[in-house]
Amino acid sequence: MEKEKIEHYLRNSIVKGRLSPAYLFFGGSFEDKEKTALNFAKAIECEKENFPCNACESCLKIESFTHPDVKWLKGKGKISSLGIDELREIQKQMFFKPYQGKKKVYIFEVERLNEQTSNAFLKTLEEPPEYSHLILIAKSTREFLPTIVSRCQRIMFSSNRKVLGKEEQEIQRKLVGIVNSLSLQNPSGVFEAVEKIIDEDRIDSSLKLLLSFYRDLLVPSPQSSPAWKGSHPVDGKKEVGGGITSSRIIKIINLIVRTKTEIHQNANLKLSLEVMLMNILDVRGC
Repeated sequence: MEKEKIEHYLRNSIVKGRLSPAYLFFGGSFEDKEKTALNFAKAIECEKENFPCNACESCLKIESFTHPDVKWLKGKGKISSLGIDELREIQKQMFFKPYQGKKKVYIFEVERLNEQTSNAFLKTLEEPPEYSHLILIAKSTREFLPTIVSRCQRIMFSSNRKVLGKEEQEIQRKLVGIVNSLSLQNPSGVFEAVEKIIDEDRIDSSLKLLLSFYRDLLVPSPQSSPAWKGSHPVDGKKEVGGGITSSRIIKIINLIVRTKTEIHQNANLKLSLEVMLMNILDVRGC
């Protein structure tokens, strides 16, 4: 099924109050499954009637991976497996009521579960609390116990893989280069940078490409350039890609998301971009 149709189906499930305790996203590209999981989490937690609005506090926090009730867990190692200790900790957390949102959402991105973890995961699926929902992102259903697969609502994605075209890749490289060229020794360069970004004449798509770059540093997609990939953050002090820490990347993501929202609300385009770049420069501290 195509990504757009899947998201429409999932939104209808929310409207009709028919959310499943667990979902298994398989097939297609990891990028489509990741984006759908992110949008699904937004739709579940969104504070507006027309959800996901991508502008409320919940949507913005989920977009920047800082929502306290939405956890993204990426498997480790060559086979992208989930550790038993990590899973047991999640099992404990699941039974606490949501801290801020309407529900608790756990997104697992794994390719395989070993026997011990499979048995523990199965227990998690057997009696989940009504306010917790699990999303398992995987290549296929073959790597999991049939009992795990049977307890999940299976959603197969289309194999049509959308990647950035050459033009989009080039624009993204230019945008990242512009941001990386900023320096505290030459703060006036921010104004020159804004002119270069505006020259692209595609502000919304340009900000999306910039946002995609920084998000890929936190949750790398298979299409990311190897030079851009970083390890999944364990804490705010760990360096992720080019010596920048995960906590700083999250701050930059928040700045870009906020700027996108302001521009959609008809804020002054040039001023919004200037403030964004100034703040990014301050976050990077270089």
